Amino acid sequence: MSQQSPDPVQQEVLSVLARWMVDSFPAEPGWDELHMQLRPLRDVVSFRVVEVRGEERTARLGRLTADQPPYTLARRLQDLNAQPEQGTWIEAALTLSATGWPEPTFTVTGRFNRDGEPSPWREGDEPLDATDLVHHLTRYPRRADAVPGWMAQRITDAGLAVPGPGGAEGTTAGAGAAVAEEEGAAVASIAEPGGRPRPEVLDIVVDRDGPVLADGTRPGRRRLRLGGSLRLLDVLETVGVPLTFIDDRGTWIVRLGESRDAGQVLAVVEQGQGAPTGAVPDARVHLLTEAQPADLLDEDGRLLLYYCSVPGELEVVLDSARLGEVVPPPAPATPPDNALVRTAVAEFAADPGPRRMLHVLRQALGGKLVVDATGSELPAPGTPAPELRLTTLTAPDGSRALAAFTSNAALAEFRGKAAPTDERVTGIAQSGVALLETFRKAEELGWFLIDPNGPSCAIGRKEVELALAAPSASAVKDLLAGPHTAQELVTALGEPGTQLFIAHTETDGRAGPVLVRDRTDGKPVLLAFTSPVEVAAYNPDFGARRLPAGALLQLVVANRAKALVVNPSGPQGVLPLAQVWHALGNPDLPPAPAGTADDGGTGTGESEGTTP
Repeated sequence: MSQQSPDPVQQEVLSVLARWMVDSFPAEPGWDELHMQLRPLRDVVSFRVVEVRGEERTARLGRLTADQPPYTLARRLQDLNAQPEQGTWIEAALTLSATGWPEPTFTVTGRFNRDGEPSPWREGDEPLDATDLVHHLTRYPRRADAVPGWMAQRITDAGLAVPGPGGAEGTTAGAGAAVAEEEGAAVASIAEPGGRPRPEVLDIVVDRDGPVLADGTRPGRRRLRLGGSLRLLDVLETVGVPLTFIDDRGTWIVRLGESRDAGQVLAVVEQGQGAPTGAVPDARVHLLTEAQPADLLDEDGRLLLYYCSVPGELEVVLDSARLGEVVPPPAPATPPDNALVRTAVAEFAADPGPRRMLHVLRQALGGKLVVDATGSELPAPGTPAPELRLTTLTAPDGSRALAAFTSNAALAEFRGKAAPTDERVTGIAQSGVALLETFRKAEELGWFLIDPNGPSCAIGRKEVELALAAPSASAVKDLLAGPHTAQELVTALGEPGTQLFIAHTETDGRAGPVLVRDRTDGKPVLLAFTSPVEVAAYNPDFGARRLPAGALLQLVVANRAKALVVNPSGPQGVLPLAQVWHALGNPDLPPAPAGTADDGGTGTGESEGTTP
């Protein structure tokens, strides 16, 4: 690789690339050098970033597409180095050196490889294939004697012709635009034997599951234009993962079309490692079709790719995809056992009061409860359900109460003590929301009694009606009850119609959302809740305002909150700002607004703190 004397414009491009490298791949202070190698391919730029710290070397790999600013900078560097009939470099290396820590001095240098055969970054890789080289020589033509022997050999071994300078014009700064038609024509001449003719350029529309914003914007929708010679595997690897998850756990089923219910299943894409360190994760593509892009174009010549978010183990997702399904099979049924409600009831029984009762009620809005249907005739499969006979009790005030139980064992224990008989005990598990709704519709009932055998809690009709006055995000609450991934939480928030609640208050005549300080570093955190009862249980002085999930995520970014915490009273879910930012399509981050600055202030004044 040759090192060239610095050109002012070139040096500025190198400096901008160095800043992008530092921002995108943060390293602990004390490193000696950061190296970035660039290899422009057909329609992407492959890169490798290496951190040098003494004798230690840490490498990260990734790809840049045309919609990313560093891609344009890499192409600009090629243009700046292009010479008539001599072409330009095929590999560049940028080095950022640091000396004098803890207040280092930085130096940026660049080296460019014009003729040498690049070495593979990973065992088994071929850095530049024949089609890559045809693209390169079409964009930056060379005389025959300026084409390295290894380059010509690789092209001819693939049965292709080595492009010459005769059909191309302009090899300086405007070379990319000047030979656009010639490049497309060269690509169009490469076709699979027996396959449909390849287009010169692939017009690709990518979309994914996720929240839709209030103005109808789909943050995951984007458009790419890639070379027509790319195979489907190349296309999917270039697109990569449609949404990076910071815990490195993400699986997607790719369908042909523009929606989750669209056409043919094409592949499963699995997120590789690296996101927690700031690296661009690889996309591990598992193709499920032999079709190529030319076979999949719609009548307008577009390749429509829709990524369905399907969290789960890879083999399970692959099995579903092979069956044409975009959801994994349901988990095996387990006996109902609502430990969260049982714990809240025990705490209420030990210290009764309105606040404790709210905690019982908020937990009852998630998971399942068991109702006593002893004596009911259970329906046979495929037959209409008969009317159930639900057991009610007489409350101390003489009114009737609907009994609900946190487990089958609690029901069996109650029946055994109340009226021992030979009659088979029948319990039916339903969601807590459904049972509360059943109670509300039965006007003769006055109390909703949980675990009457004790410890127990009786919830009045007024409280139940208030809890059901606004729809709760039960699916999100149920998810939070157990271990979950970032993909599972983002997917639940992205389900159509999902709405959550924010705590709302007014301070000094200014109304707005409540942000609290993270006790570990004092930075602001935005709180969200799956129901108004969750808000009241957290702080009865706060109001509750309902927001679509997309608007909620935008609020996190607008306030530069450190994270979104859903149901801070627990069990909770946490989405750091970086994950929210990815879910919204990586928008520009606004400056922190007054009152919600990065020092941890709240949107409308101080509130009680929480430790997410």
